[in-house]
Order: sequence, then C-alpha cells, then structure tokens
Amino acid sequence: MPGSVCASPSKIDPDYFYHWVRDSALVMKFIQTELDKESKKVGNPYEKINLERMMDNYLDFSKYISKNQHPEAKLGEPKYNMDGSMFTDEWGRPQNDGPALRAISTIKYAQYLLDKKENKFQRKKSISHIFCNDCIINKDLEYVINNFGKQGFEIWEEVKGVHFYTSLAQVRALELGSQLAASIDDFEYANKYNSAVKKFSNFTNNFWNSKEGYIKSTIDWTGGLPDKYKDLDSQVILALIHIWDDPQTYISPQLLSRGRYKGDRYNGHNSNGGGNPWPLITSAAAEVYYKLVSKMIYDESIIATREVIDFFKFSAKTINSKTRSEISIRLFEEYLGLLMTPNTAVYKDIIQLLFDSGDEFLRRVKYHTASDGGMKEQWNSETGFNQGAADLTWSYTAFCTMKNSRDAAKRAIKFYTLKYI
Repeated sequence: MPGSVCASPSKIDPDYFYHWVRDSALVMKFIQTELDKESKKVGNPYEKINLERMMDNYLDFSKYISKNQHPEAKLGEPKYNMDGSMFTDEWGRPQNDGPALRAISTIKYAQYLLDKKENKFQRKKSISHIFCNDCIINKDLEYVINNFGKQGFEIWEEVKGVHFYTSLAQVRALELGSQLAASIDDFEYANKYNSAVKKFSNFTNNFWNSKEGYIKSTIDWTGGLPDKYKDLDSQVILALIHIWDDPQTYISPQLLSRGRYKGDRYNGHNSNGGGNPWPLITSAAAEVYYKLVSKMIYDESIIATREVIDFFKFSAKTINSKTRSEISIRLFEEYLGLLMTPNTAVYKDIIQLLFDSGDEFLRRVKYHTASDGGMKEQWNSETGFNQGAADLTWSYTAFCTMKNSRDAAKRAIKFYTLKYI
C-alpha cells in the first residue's frame, strides 16, 4: 500500500517485511529533512515533488492504520502488515515511542507546509488535514499524554517497563506540537501540549544513575528480559540523535558502544548466540560526536563538569586512534569546574578530538559495508561480515542522518576557524 515503509524486504529468517511505526517515522523524518533542503534549491522541482508525494502517502497510510487499531495496544501497536491490515500475532505491545516519533515526523512536515504560505488563513488551511481534532497529529499527541510514564516495550521489543528513549520522544513530540499549534494561533492545543511538557519534562531525571554516572535505559521493569546489564543500553545514544537537535545531557563513556547492550544474545536470526555490533548504532555513535562539535561551536562555551572532562579523556585515550600528548589530555583537568570558551587552544583541540572520534566510528561503518553499499542489521562479532535482515531501512537512515550531521559539523568548524583562528 502506498505510504507503507518496510523495515526490510527480508521475509524469512528473519521476517521483517512489516511497517514498523517507529522505523517508518525515523525514515520519514529523514525524508522531510531532504525535502527541506530540496525546497531551497532553484531549478527542476521534480525531486521536491517526489518527496512531497512520499510524505503525503505516508500521512495517508498513517491515517489509515490509526483507524485500524489493535484492540489492546491501540495507537501503541508497533507494526502493521504492508497492506495496512492489522498484525494480530503475539508481540511485545504496546510500544509507546511509536506515536511520539510519528508525531515528530508529521509535525515537521506540517511546519514545511506552513512555511510555504504567508497568509494566516492559508497557513492554517494548509495543515487542516493533519492538525485537527480528529487528525493524526492530534491523535498521536493525545495518546502520548494519556500514556506518558506507563509501562510498554522498548525499541528492541525485549523489555517491558518505562524507558528513557520513549519518555524523551514523548516530551519532544509535545514540545513540537505546542509550537505548531501556537504558530497557527490555536492556543487551546498550544496550552494543552505546553502544560503536558511542563508536567513531564523533568521525568527523565529518574533515569540518571548519579552513583555510577550513566543514564539507565529502563526503570519500573514489569516484564521481558530481566537481566540487562545495569539497564545500560545504546538506545540512550539513539535518543540523543532522534529526539534532540542540540543534546543537553550528561554524556558518559559508558554510552559509547557499537552493539545494543552488554549481554545481548540476538544474532539477527534468533537469541541462541551472542549479540553483535549494529551498523545503525555505530552510525549513531558517530552522529553524537558530530552533533557535539556543532553544539560546542555554536554555544561558544561549555562547562567542564567531571562528566564532561571524563568524556573528553575517554575519547582521547580509547575512541580516537590519533595520538594526543599527555600534556594536552592533562589540560582538560585544569579546566575542571570552569567555563571553557572558544578562544582557547584547548577548545580547538576538543573540537578536533570530537570530530576525529566521530570519524573513527565512520571508518568502522565503511570497513564493514558491502562493496555495493548494502547494509544488513548486524555485523558478525567474529568475522565482521554482515548478517541478519538484509537492506535494513533503519541502517540506511542512520547512515544518512549521520552524514548530514558530519556535513553540519564541517560547516561549523569552518565558521569557527574564520571567527577564532
């Protein structure tokens, strides 16, 4: 059915030929980013028209499946058949990140449509098919409000509880919903969503493990795998790049992993063996570094907390293959508790360190990617070869968003060089 997005064309061992609400939302968010870029170009509008058609089809499909809800999961149903029919087999449901991520992608498209109009009446009319009492954006945000902090399965579909990734996605969706409503003077919805943001925004503090210095992926466990190592999971990295344009949280060394989590046993076919590194997570780790480069440059300062200093030192000693002198690394310690500013040598060194660290992960992706550019779900931890679901849509999307963030970081470095060096 037009508008459906298959997670992978693989139908046997594993069968991923479904429309996952999460995966499709991430893909279409990237498509919207490309549409934003195409709309600024002068010349042949074919690509822009094609991308708009893709977004419209995705919206139509989303509307269709939202009216074909699972009796238990409702809008939290994680996946549908490619023809839009309900998937009725046993599965880990609900998955409450799906409606939030879909709202984020559709709100971004709504904003694109608004920006094409100048007249206030025309602006409001241009999104009346996706933002109204019975429209997909409003339905998704209503689900977010009603299910915030409730147990569900996380993005790996293995653990039931309350999850950092999901909570962050839900708050971000409500923020964007409030901004969208305010931009068309719909203050009833703007106030409703903004009130929810104020109510929920501090909830993610519950995931911070201050004793050991990392963000727990799950709290209030109620089912699924009980023995994840310290609730430490790479989905925290994914939360940073999927939800925040400007990450503003503690980044600790423990977050940086190419696999999903310690003790993972899913090998792309079953859970009988050891887990493997994933291309999408390795791309995500690179993207975090590139986004930090842009953030440091445009914020023009960073407070050197203990966590920040340890992260820089970890990156210099463990992630980055380029040799850095012990004197340079010790300089980080001298700034502990101070405000680092861009006109210092150490600031320049940190920016380069972060960019180089991102490139370390990028080189790993390049090394394991097939010569034809094909990406599967995983890399075998022993042989390095691709395995699992072929042509995983999420793997490609993760690479593309990482590439966009790297390009943005390069532009930021150019700006920094012209201004301070």
